[in-house]
Amino acid sequence: MLEISLGIWESRFGDDILLKKLVVVDSSGTFKVRSGYENKTDWSYSVNKLTFVLKEFAIQDEASYGIYVEFIGSNQKSLTDTVNVHTAAQYNRQTGNLTAVRNGKIM
Repeated sequence: MLEISLGIWESRFGDDILLKKLVVVDSSGTFKVRSGYENKTDWSYSVNKLTFVLKEFAIQDEASYGIYVEFIGSNQKSLTDTVNVHTAAQYNRQTGNLTAVRNGKIM
């Protein structure tokens, strides 16, 4: 493995493109976090598992997030997977208030 990246992806002309790398783990196990995302990302890892966590998520953070795994050697194809992440909100017609909802809980 050469590199594993968590990033923001965008679909262009039918292809998913890694637009911005947020967290990168290189082959030596060193984690690098993009400036401005230090408090918005976290991770845990073991020999067989790497987990990325998005924290302090807000409406402006809605995007397509994904993983990119690049292998050493030109004959191995890179692995990718993406997911669209959205926040939810509830609108109260009587008060006109918009309330954020996270994990089913009103914030």
